[in-house]
Amino acid sequence: MGTGRREPIEGGRLLKEKPRRDVLLIATLDTKEEVVEYLRNRLLEKGKTVLLLDCSMAVGRSRLEPEITREEIAQWGGAAFSAVATSDQFEGGRVMMEGIRRVVSALFAERKFRAALGIGGSNGTLMATAGMQELPVGVPKVMISAMACGNTQFGPYVGTKDIIMIPSVADILGINSITKPIFDNAVHALVAMLDRKEEPFPPGQEQIALSMLGQTTPAGMAGRALLEKEGYRVVAFHPNGVGGAAMEEWIARGAFVGVWELTPHEVADELLSRIHSAGPNRMTQAAEMGLPQVVVPGCVDFFYGSPGPPHELASRFRERQTYMINSQIMLVKITAGEAVRVARELANKMNRSRGPVTLVVPRKGISRYDRPQYPFYNPEVDRVLFEEMKKALSSRIRLVELDLHISDPQFGEACASILLEMIKPVDGPLEVYRGKRKRLWKNDLFR
Repeated sequence: MGTGRREPIEGGRLLKEKPRRDVLLIATLDTKEEVVEYLRNRLLEKGKTVLLLDCSMAVGRSRLEPEITREEIAQWGGAAFSAVATSDQFEGGRVMMEGIRRVVSALFAERKFRAALGIGGSNGTLMATAGMQELPVGVPKVMISAMACGNTQFGPYVGTKDIIMIPSVADILGINSITKPIFDNAVHALVAMLDRKEEPFPPGQEQIALSMLGQTTPAGMAGRALLEKEGYRVVAFHPNGVGGAAMEEWIARGAFVGVWELTPHEVADELLSRIHSAGPNRMTQAAEMGLPQVVVPGCVDFFYGSPGPPHELASRFRERQTYMINSQIMLVKITAGEAVRVARELANKMNRSRGPVTLVVPRKGISRYDRPQYPFYNPEVDRVLFEEMKKALSSRIRLVELDLHISDPQFGEACASILLEMIKPVDGPLEVYRGKRKRLWKNDLFR
């Protein structure tokens, strides 16, 4: 059973004929009928109309009549519903997820709804949020889920979008004293989002993308102040896997005129642990588009150990330099051998850029704990990392080395001033930063 990529002609015509409503309600009606009816009635009481989408995969029928049927979803996914109903759950779910993605995207393009609400367990959550991920940021998206718990990775459900996950606490089976207030809160929240007064963001201000962890926040804040003084707005992304993927997505959409990779930590995590990985395409969009980039090897000197109890993590990494940042997460310092791999990967990503790139290296440490008397201080590992990057770096890439720590606000100011020159080239340094440049760059090494 394959998934076709072409839009079904009949399906396309039928979607255009669907009514225009306020809320798209996504659920498996074969198992969630009672709750769906409750949510729909509550929304109607609040003056909001509902477009019901059924993503059931079983042959049983519901007494509710959805505007978008499971048969239509399967058709848009490239198969007949009879094939979905008789296939294994994995293959059937794959077809239905593809259908939901395409149907939700097509319905929203026709302005058939203004917000999305989903309910479900494991499969229902995966299918409903697959559709929600097709919607732009800012469109209200609420998912009531039995999977919204602390033991679940949220990446597959939320992706790079602003989906609000509400734990159902109890499983979604009827209305009871535990679930009723949760369902009511979800309805009230969605209605409030729909009723808010639209306040468009002021247009015309150019934006700069910034990758920043808590460890690099002092430099990021200092640099942001200078960039915004020059008229740019800075958008920071948390490089935790999802953050970096979102950053790449918005770069590809043309949202930025420059990129400050203060913390490309996800590149190291992709190679060494994949807990905070943003995938192999991290640091590719700006390179392909030729955007000016300032790249700092911020926080590439560690990776995240697997989440777990402290005693288990301590045993697993007992031969390594480590630091527990909370009761569940351990940071692990890279070795000299790992530093070679990370350095070459970063250099290769910079070398592929079609635009100007400046690598700025803080010689006194590239993470908060990379300094004397701190747990990640290891001059030999840092030396290997820097030397390998230099060797692998193309002669087209400008190299600046500063006698500063990455946590120093002055380091952030220097990076910002470099990026400003790259975005708006002038003869000589920008006047407003000339004094700082002379003081900070006195012993810089250029290549």
